[in-house]
Amino acid sequence: MPALQATLVRLVPEDGSAIGNQSLKEKFLGAVKDASDADFEAARDALIEQGRLAKGNRCGIM
Repeated sequence: MPALQATLVRLVPEDGSAIGNQSLKEKFLGAVKDASDADFEAARDALIEQGRLAKGNRCGIM
């Protein structure tokens, strides 16, 4: 799972600008071979829980 989280972090804009959940999921699924929606959601939720990703109208890295 840490590898999936690291991949997700790399896909979030470096400048901290917002990115929509759907756009982020599409990038993630394109970047990780055989990844599922559940993989994305687990990685996203873990990053939110760690305080590394913020949830709102859009997600942005913290």
